Amino acid sequence: MNRPQRILLVDDDQDILTVTTMALEVVGGYVTKSCAGAQEALACVEEFQPDLILVDVMMPELDGPSFVRRLQANPKLGPVPILFMTARTQAEDIASYLELGVIGVVSKPFDPEELVCRLDALSRTMQQFQQAYGRGLVEKMRQMEALRLNLGTEGIAQKSLEGLYRIAHNLAGSAASYGFEAVGVRARALETFLHPWMETLGSPGSQGTLAQLCNDLAAEVKNYSERSA
Repeated sequence: MNRPQRILLVDDDQDILTVTTMALEVVGGYVTKSCAGAQEALACVEEFQPDLILVDVMMPELDGPSFVRRLQANPKLGPVPILFMTARTQAEDIASYLELGVIGVVSKPFDPEELVCRLDALSRTMQQFQQAYGRGLVEKMRQMEALRLNLGTEGIAQKSLEGLYRIAHNLAGSAASYGFEAVGVRARALETFLHPWMETLGSPGSQGTLAQLCNDLAAEVKNYSERSA
């Protein structure tokens, strides 16, 4: 991730918006736009085109996780790195946030000037995160193929289906945030195909379609690996 220039701030606390905006603009030299809620942010995000979004987790009407899902479902938006701001920083909370595809969590309360330093450091280290995520994709493809082959095995087929869906769901939500847009698109197609079978606890009716979707996803990961070699 290059150093962001335009940052969208989303928080229902006006005091936090004011002091954070001042620090980001005066100390960090960023261009910012502040929104007092997620609905307001959704209305302006396409026009503002942020390089990074800082969003509170706990907000009325629409919380941070729901806001992220709405952004991910908008086909007009490209991938935008997102940081959550929250006082809920237990390990299980952070794990659930990261599964959504956010790139990190800022613990509240925070010093706005320290936040500027953290953003600068984050932009320098994001490339390392992308490389690590890419290496993890290769292992995910191995797991996915093993699970697909087990779908016809009595006794473990349902667990294999659940595991396959979980991989597709996680990649669909996180890949684009790390710069793997094509992987995210393929993962979303696989997730959409599998979702009805997860609802009925059945087995995918078209093994050929399933195999093709898995192969398409694996091909995108292979393309990344070859470019990175």
